[in-house]
Amino acid sequence: MENLMAKEQAKVWEFESSSSSKRYQTIQYTDGYVSCNCPGWTRRAVRECKHTNMVHMGTADNNCVAMTDLMQKKASPQPVVQSVQEPEPVAPKKVKMKKKKKVHALEEEPAIARKIRIKND
Repeated sequence: MENLMAKEQAKVWEFESSSSSKRYQTIQYTDGYVSCNCPGWTRRAVRECKHTNMVHMGTADNNCVAMTDLMQKKASPQPVVQSVQEPEPVAPKKVKMKKKKKVHALEEEPAIARKIRIKND
């Protein structure tokens, strides 16, 4: 296995765990290799997880909590960290409820019961 500590990092994404409050880092190195510190990546013999797959597919920026471009850091003194904002929640549309008609006590009874009661009165 390669020594990842000796490799130069290009980008770092931070993802929230889907099953706990933990956060995982996915790193892309300048040679294109991608690693992650989530259990899915660290426990598999074939090194892949949903986070590294998002990096390969180009959707990591849209699904991460934060992203740091370390290549831009070299060009400028401050690291560039982008926080991904969640879209504002949309309030559900109000549904008009139809008003119930007031029903006379006699109309609530089944039709056959009304006929019997009316004949007996």
